[in-house]
Amino acid sequence: METLLSYPLTRRRPGLVTGLSSDNTCMKQTDLGLDLSNRRELDLILGPLDIRAHKSGFASELLMEDTVKVVASPGHAMARKRRPTWARAAAYDWIMPPAGTLMRTRLEDAFMHAATPVPMPRIETASIIIQMLLRESPYLTVLSGSVADHYAAMGLLECVRMAPEVAFSALGMLWNRNAESPGLSQLLQSFKEVAQSL
Repeated sequence: METLLSYPLTRRRPGLVTGLSSDNTCMKQTDLGLDLSNRRELDLILGPLDIRAHKSGFASELLMEDTVKVVASPGHAMARKRRPTWARAAAYDWIMPPAGTLMRTRLEDAFMHAATPVPMPRIETASIIIQMLLRESPYLTVLSGSVADHYAAMGLLECVRMAPEVAFSALGMLWNRNAESPGLSQLLQSFKEVAQSL
C-alpha cells in the first residue's frame, strides 16, 4: 500500500517529508498498539485493521476494503488458465508472506476452503523484492488486490483469476491521538484523499 500512496502523497503535499517503513511484524497477531507506544519514531501504522485496532485504545480510520490476489510472472501457465484452481496452484512453488501475518492466514484459509493442502513455501518474505523474484521464475505469490492491479497494469506481473475472490481486510490507519502534530494531520488527510481516488 505504501507503493500506491507514496507518490501521489508527495505530489499533493510537496512540503511534507515522509519516511516509509515496511515492517510486517506490525501486522502479525500481536498487539498493534505496542508499536505506537514503544517506538516513538513511528507516527502511524498503515495497513490491515482488525479487532485489535479497535481494542488498542488508539485512533483508527478505515481507508478502503481490499482483496488478496495470486500473482505470477508474465506468461505464467497459471495466469493463462481460464479456470485456475487451488489444487493446480498448490503444484507450483510459492513465495509466501511470513507465518502469522494476516495475508498468510488468508492464503492458507483459501487453500483449506478448497480442500487443498497448503503447499510449503520455497521462500518466505514480506519484502517488495518478490516482484524481482517473480520476473523470470515459476513462483506464485500473493499481494493485496490494489498492489497486484497496480503492478499488473505496468506489465510487471499477471494476476491469476482465482475463484472465489479472497477477501483481505479493511485497510486503514492507526495512530496515537495524543501525539498528533500538524505534519501528522496532513499525512492523515493525504492518505484519506488518495485512498478515495483509488
